[in-house]
Amino acid sequence: MQPQAREPNPEVLCGNDVQTIQDGTWASRARAYTEFADARNDSPPPETLAIIALARGVLDDMGDIVADGEFVRVALMRTYKRFQEEWAVCRPGEPSRLLMDDARLVYREVIEPRLDIRIKRSSFRRTEATGSVMCPGCKKGRGVVKLYSFPDLMTHIYERHALDDNDDFKDFIVDRAELPCHVRFPWCSVEWPRNLPILAVGQDTKGRWDLHREGEEHPQLPYCEPGAFNGRVVAASTGLPDDQFVPNVLFAASQLEASSLGDEFKTQIALEYAVQKFEPTRHTRPGFDLLEELQLALMRNGVKGLFEGFRCQKCCEAVVHEGRVGYLARSVKPFGELSEHFRK
Repeated sequence: MQPQAREPNPEVLCGNDVQTIQDGTWASRARAYTEFADARNDSPPPETLAIIALARGVLDDMGDIVADGEFVRVALMRTYKRFQEEWAVCRPGEPSRLLMDDARLVYREVIEPRLDIRIKRSSFRRTEATGSVMCPGCKKGRGVVKLYSFPDLMTHIYERHALDDNDDFKDFIVDRAELPCHVRFPWCSVEWPRNLPILAVGQDTKGRWDLHREGEEHPQLPYCEPGAFNGRVVAASTGLPDDQFVPNVLFAASQLEASSLGDEFKTQIALEYAVQKFEPTRHTRPGFDLLEELQLALMRNGVKGLFEGFRCQKCCEAVVHEGRVGYLARSVKPFGELSEHFRK
């Protein structure tokens, strides 16, 4: 649902025209800033609506081919570039004006949700670099490596580097007294520069940061989820025959005991290990006699926690295909109860 547009205050120009904010006393400028930001929020200008729509297309094209540490920088850079190209075609000769508030909205409305999706796809993916950027001012001056979110970095640059004696970020210089007390960065007073002052994680910089030159991408290798056995070597022989199903299950369970894996994963690995050794030798899967032998061995060896969460596949299939809720489809049961259930 589009927000209801309100009557504009005659002191505040709608769209992305910031001239009114720059006129008047400090108090009136702070008030004008608030009204201007409210007007943009209530009735977003065409540039804002267009760039958010374009950003979604840009991120669709990016997919997973951009590394986590480069993701935010590349997304904002490509969005800005595509907007300028599209605007020149659709409205030739008509100047466009993007504010840093547009960059903030693209980050909040489009980039952040996509970052969440990337993170949820894999529990291995979340790292300190995910969605982070670095400050070119700190990196160039002192080699400091500190990671920020995009909004936090802009606030940091405004407070620490946007100074009269620093030409790199002079476009971001806005007197603090001209902003409402709750605003930490002049999002609605500063134009979105061609070359945003953000570094990808691991990127270096030298010399002056030119806000008006064409930004360059510094591609990194995309994220690649490590395999389950990445970096591991084949273990020494256990001395157990391959067809000894129960001893092999117990051996695997003992090797996994100190692991931080959850019990359900330890159970699955131990069973799969023993089954894959057993099948090539006997040319069949373990039968009920071996399952019952395993049940007794687990009791004798005091293996706790493992083999305590099973459902019957047949009962679960009945739920899907027949609508019946079988005994072992409602909740997980210990291995012993599953074995008894199968025997019956």
